Amino acid sequence: MTRKTTWARRKPATETDPRFAPLPDAVSAPAAAQAKTSTTTDLSVQPQAKAEQSSAARAFRREMARLDRIKAQLTEMQQQGQGYKLQLNQVLQPLLDQRLACMRQMVLTLDPWLDVKTKGLSKLQRQMALDLVCHLSAELAQTGDAEMAALHDRRSPETISDKQQAEADDMRELFGAMFEDMFGTAPPPDIDGNDPDAMMRAAMEKMAAMAAEEEERRQAKAEARKAKRKPSAAQQQAEQAQQDADTMLRGIYRQLASALHPDRAGDEAERQRKNALMGEANAAYERKDLVTLLNLQLQAELVDPDHLERLSDERLKSLTLLLKRQVGDLERERQIEQERWWHDLKLPRGIPLTAAALQQNLELERLALEDHLFSLKIDIETAGEIATLKPWLNRQRQMTRAAERRMQLMDDFPF
Repeated sequence: MTRKTTWARRKPATETDPRFAPLPDAVSAPAAAQAKTSTTTDLSVQPQAKAEQSSAARAFRREMARLDRIKAQLTEMQQQGQGYKLQLNQVLQPLLDQRLACMRQMVLTLDPWLDVKTKGLSKLQRQMALDLVCHLSAELAQTGDAEMAALHDRRSPETISDKQQAEADDMRELFGAMFEDMFGTAPPPDIDGNDPDAMMRAAMEKMAAMAAEEEERRQAKAEARKAKRKPSAAQQQAEQAQQDADTMLRGIYRQLASALHPDRAGDEAERQRKNALMGEANAAYERKDLVTLLNLQLQAELVDPDHLERLSDERLKSLTLLLKRQVGDLERERQIEQERWWHDLKLPRGIPLTAAALQQNLELERLALEDHLFSLKIDIETAGEIATLKPWLNRQRQMTRAAERRMQLMDDFPF
């Protein structure tokens, strides 16, 4: 979040099991004694003996475990991100406030030296002091400090508004170049070039859209190759399994739609309950969320909690295909969430969003800030006397030039 720098600018059921029949008016199973909450673990296939597990049941359990694991990771990511935000306010914000106070004090210490013809201050030293005053007062003005904004505009040839407009123009130009380089097209014209978060969201949405398009192209090529040659028995079997999976998903949804129809409600409370469940069912079917649909069956008392244990291997295979699809969607969602948190929390990209990693990063940020504050306070004392001010300004100028040379080398380095 902050680093020590110079003050200068830094750039088993049968197949006829009616509970999974595809028609909504199929005969429903006996009602469960009590509907369960919507959790994935309620749907686990648990054979009576380990030796009785079929390969289909094991595959189903594996996908359910993956689904549970990714959902838990998404939940932890949300919890850790929110917790880290709170810790930032509690631990770092007081230090950041002290940093702003030190910056303000430095401006007020350096500014009077610009109003007198101090004997011994060279032109370069005076220019360095002016650059520092303008840079620090501009940064403070961005926090809402009106006095620093006025001081900046009095000392600088460019006003705060001029600088902000120039920075926004530079940001739009840089973002446009990066966007076109990454995606081969100009960014959307309605993107607010003054909002870095909006530009980041646009880039992430474009990446997601390109990934979806690439997946569609891949599937289209695969379908074209299939059409050119006679499918093998294994391919025919896989295609049939996919069709069976879609049919099963549609059947579960139709069964729910029939059972949750408002006309079948006995009173207003039951009508509202069914409307709420049907809304969940519609959303789940739209995103092909098998687990939610299965749990809604339990809540609607259309099946008993152990119904999955009695499904045939063929039906379990169909359910497993649906789960694999859902797992893939959740994995993509997890990646997007990681990128969002890294950006929102200004974290190093790639840092695990776990309690241990975030705590370590917070501690490093705290130590860096405390070290920076210690240096700033020494610098303020140094700038208060002409005897120490002059060599200090010389060092600031040397460090600024060294930083500029490093930046130039980086710009010239052929990546």
